[in-house]
Amino acid sequence: MSHWRSIIPGMDFADRFVTVADPLAAFEQTYFELGALAVLAASYPDLTAFSLAGWRFQDLQRHVTELLHEYAAVAEGVEYSPPIHVEWGLAMATAANRARTAFRRRGYVAERAPTPIGIQPGSVVVQHVVNELTVHCWDLATMMNRRNFFPDWLPERCQLSWQAFFDTYGRPAHNFDPEQPAPPDATPTTRLAAYLGRKIPDLPVVLIRPGETPEVRNLLYQKLGRVPRSRSPF
Repeated sequence: MSHWRSIIPGMDFADRFVTVADPLAAFEQTYFELGALAVLAASYPDLTAFSLAGWRFQDLQRHVTELLHEYAAVAEGVEYSPPIHVEWGLAMATAANRARTAFRRRGYVAERAPTPIGIQPGSVVVQHVVNELTVHCWDLATMMNRRNFFPDWLPERCQLSWQAFFDTYGRPAHNFDPEQPAPPDATPTTRLAAYLGRKIPDLPVVLIRPGETPEVRNLLYQKLGRVPRSRSPF
């Protein structure tokens, strides 16, 4: 099945918001990218110098950890308890594995249950986490002057999903700065980051390299992600 789906006015929220053909496959893309970045971060003796747009590296790790635990709890049907950790790199790995297990439960994607925005199918929860992780992987990678190796369709589909969310619920100013300009040769993930209000730094890693194609980027992902796609990176 193609990853490309039409966004048709008049469809209900879930149909407009879930823009990937296979939410679990999309989550796997973000899960492995997050794992590769965690491995890379662990090689740095000191992460305190890394920051981006007011976020410290450890603050972002904590935010991602809390996000994953929150929506794993939604999928499990249990009350969310904020995690208390000191080593946020390890905590993020624990949260990612919990969410992956919860989302992969048989039948969850189609199952309708309470969420922060009302009764929704599990596909909405998974899509939301994919949307969040895709841009936060850009944040983490850019802090380390690295690039993401997502297939182009993923950030492009995430941007359409965010648009559906903002069209329905508005764009909360306390969560998102206004859309920023992106360089004409920005990667799709960088364009997503700019759409969500990130000021794009003047770094080569946020741009498409001359002559680079999606096929080459996917091959680079396999080689530079450091993690075989058949097993957990954590």
